[in-house]
Amino acid sequence: MARSMFISGKHPRHLSPAKWYFGVTCKSCGKQVAILEDTEKGRRAFDTGETLVRTVCPHCGADAETYRSDEVRSFQPLIGS
Repeated sequence: MARSMFISGKHPRHLSPAKWYFGVTCKSCGKQVAILEDTEKGRRAFDTGETLVRTVCPHCGADAETYRSDEVRSFQPLIGS
């Protein structure tokens, strides 16, 4: 069985349009969920190997969806959209 780690999704009001974040697309509502700041600004992939990432969507409340590391992408948030 694969390991998993829980990372709390950041609420959109806590994001800065000047920063980059690693995040996922919520499997329930389709919105971007930022999970960690990306200090490399998209220059490196998020890689946890076989470890899965679990998070709760701050938009719709989808409970602890699980994502593979290849589903985690780097992005800059579009504040207000």
